[in-house]
Amino acid sequence: MKPFYLFLAASLSLMAASPTSAQESQPYPSSADLVSDWASEFVRKGMTADAIETAGINVRNFPANAWAYAGLGDTYRAKGDKVAAIASYRTAVKLDALLPMSGRE
Repeated sequence: MKPFYLFLAASLSLMAASPTSAQESQPYPSSADLVSDWASEFVRKGMTADAIETAGINVRNFPANAWAYAGLGDTYRAKGDKVAAIASYRTAVKLDALLPMSGRE
């Protein structure tokens, strides 16, 4: 694992382990949202391996976050791995049945 990803994983682990009520009520994006944005940016730049690694860190740090799994599915889809993308999307829907999945078929 590259040093950046080690730093990212360690930082997110700390943030995920100790959320405060003040953090939960802030109007800015959660750390899971920020990491999803990074993964999306990697996809836009054609860096799908980095996108998958980043989205995987997000899933490991936020295993109950349906959007994290949807983002991982998006990165697999961008790579062309339909089987892994569908598996991630299914997990996302299991976590949140109301998750809008249109356009991800």
